Amino acid sequence: SLSFSQVLAVVLGYCVMAGSLFRSVPQIVKVVQHNSTEGLSLMSYVVELCCYSVVIAYNLGQVGSGVGGHHGSGTH
Repeated sequence: SLSFSQVLAVVLGYCVMAGSLFRSVPQIVKVVQHNSTEGLSLMSYVVELCCYSVVIAYNLGQVGSGVGGHHGSGTH
């Protein structure tokens, strides 16, 4: 059973992913329509990449530490 804070963390994670997707869609459409990346900020993508890297590293750390699942020895 998940605690309230675990459920909240999962819900917020999905909200952040959805927000990131919707934020990026207009830029993707502009690049595809004009076949050019002119006018896009390289620094904004570097910062975004760093943010995603931190989130991925955190989640991998959570999986590796056994948070969110039962990884015990089989005894109760």
